[in-house]
Amino acid sequence: MTSEKKEYLTELYSDSVERVNKLTALIKNNSGNIPRAYDGLEFERKILGIVVYLLNNDVLTSKKNFYKSTLAREWTYDSYKSGKYEISKNKVTTYVYESLFYSILSGSKERATHMANLFGGRLEEKDDFFANILLGYGLKYIILDDKENAYEYINKLEENKDKRGMKQYSSGYKRVYKGLIDRDEKEFNEGLLFMLKNHKSRMKKNGNTLEQDFAYDSIALAMIAKERGINIEVKHELLPLEYLEPVYIDYNTLGLFD
Repeated sequence: MTSEKKEYLTELYSDSVERVNKLTALIKNNSGNIPRAYDGLEFERKILGIVVYLLNNDVLTSKKNFYKSTLAREWTYDSYKSGKYEISKNKVTTYVYESLFYSILSGSKERATHMANLFGGRLEEKDDFFANILLGYGLKYIILDDKENAYEYINKLEENKDKRGMKQYSSGYKRVYKGLIDRDEKEFNEGLLFMLKNHKSRMKKNGNTLEQDFAYDSIALAMIAKERGINIEVKHELLPLEYLEPVYIDYNTLGLFD
């Protein structure tokens, strides 16, 4: 790691910790825009999950942060349903499908399964969200290991591969999803390798500077593969094998504000 990158990550870590403390205080004091504060906590905990790993290879603290990010996302789903707070509809659409990856990165199968059950089904969405719909619902059913429903979206990814911007998803996500649901090692590994090789360019194109060095989606999908006994043959600098290993976390005592 270059000194410039280390300095950037260290500063980002400090800023995120400060924002987490401020947002936590707002929520505990019930002041300001509470839904926005939870949304901010979800984002900042995700950032910390990435940064602590890139800075220190700290898998344990990284997974704890992703767990807390997931708890904040669950609050948004639950509060939208209860109607207690006014929450924007775009906070519960498939636009937020990447939160499913972060739930997997937490290392808690129970949390990821709960998130998958919460995801989707609230609103009719237009084709503006087409990729999000296919990737999000596909991932939902991959987590739930629901082959019939997963294949609906796997097939749609293949059928729409010639649409603008969709080929990358057919060559990567579709093959990984298919490999996971069929327990097909060859299909899974070939799709995963494609995703890893194209990760940095895709993140750069999307303006995601931090995520260029942390292939959150590939790592999360590899975690599912390992848990299901699928042999991971891919070797790549963006696939840290230590992250795929389980670590002991007492999730029963780990809350959003702990």
